[in-house]
Amino acid sequence: FNSTIGLDQSYIKGFFPLVNSLLKYKMDSNQLYLQISTLKSVGVFLNQAGIIPMRCTIVYKEMINLKIVAEIANILKTTSTGVTSLHKAAIQALAVCLHPTSGETFPFPWKRNPSELLNEFTLALPVFEQLRACAFKYLEGFDWLQSLVNIYNSEEENQTNSPNKISVLRVLIQMSRNFQEISAKILQSRGALGILRVALMCEDPIQRAMAYHIQGYIVRAATAHQLDIKPLNIDVFPLFVQFDKCARDTEIVSSAIAFLLIEVFNHDKTFAQTIIQRFSSLTYFRCLTDFLTQKSVRTTSRQDEMKKVEGNGFGCPVVGFSDSVFILLNKLINSSTDRSDHASSASRINAEIAKNGNEVEFAEAIQLYLSTLSPKSDISPQGLTALLCFIYQVLLNESPNL
Repeated sequence: FNSTIGLDQSYIKGFFPLVNSLLKYKMDSNQLYLQISTLKSVGVFLNQAGIIPMRCTIVYKEMINLKIVAEIANILKTTSTGVTSLHKAAIQALAVCLHPTSGETFPFPWKRNPSELLNEFTLALPVFEQLRACAFKYLEGFDWLQSLVNIYNSEEENQTNSPNKISVLRVLIQMSRNFQEISAKILQSRGALGILRVALMCEDPIQRAMAYHIQGYIVRAATAHQLDIKPLNIDVFPLFVQFDKCARDTEIVSSAIAFLLIEVFNHDKTFAQTIIQRFSSLTYFRCLTDFLTQKSVRTTSRQDEMKKVEGNGFGCPVVGFSDSVFILLNKLINSSTDRSDHASSASRINAEIAKNGNEVEFAEAIQLYLSTLSPKSDISPQGLTALLCFIYQVLLNESPNL
């Protein structure tokens, strides 16, 4: 491996054609060393390819063309008879394939060097999309959700940083984000809903953030396809409590909660009204200010944490760390549960922003945040647009104090 040119293609062309034969090699059922070692080797190749995926597309093409993804799916299909080390190696290999977390990423467009035309990424993008579609196709051939549940539940409850639990959540987040039809199946799967609830109570902030993101994608799909989200048992009030609790030290969780609140706001008018009412409190502005002012302390880790939650996007991040907070702010000040009272609602919320925001130095927090932005992690074009729209709305409604 070379960080400039990627993996040596002779190794790839020499090893990958042998993978399926090695995985199918019949040995004693209690001796799976060869298959496990093969999957671990595949995982090593994929992990290194994820560092500079645009120059390692041959790895992903081989995974597709040689149907290695299909063979991994076939292994996962057999968890009903008991979860083994082979199944755990398979889920880790699939997770690192679909959800790379290391390597450098391009800055967001608003801070990108004009010479970075992303030609390599544009050419490679169809391969990455085909890889996800390929995984979805083979997983849909069996009850893969139950297989993931079996693997997750096979781990000890006190193993908070279990790579197998994390791998299960990474596969779920990629599938739910890219294929909305999966959400209906998750809503009907008691086991899948169960592992989400367990992940939400986990001490590991990355797993909690992933669980909130998965819930958010499910709610988004439910809104688009008019599905009932009652199986998720979402309660807005505990979400605000958790946001307040995490804003000072585990901002990745607060960011994920804000993302879920946005989708819940879009889904149901009752939820939206509750969120607007809670938004009016001084507590919310104080924890929001805490969230923004922590930026100067945790610049590097924010990028790393976002990669662990959403993946590195194969070189192009899919979302900014603080996007959800600014999108929620903009939505609250510009929306109303009843279109007829939009103006009065916006005016009322704006008055609360002016009063509470001035008390907790909210404007100063935004100014500090904007002056110390990381172009590779903090805010995407969508988040930046939402922030500008929020500022415009505040000015439009004449809030001189803020």
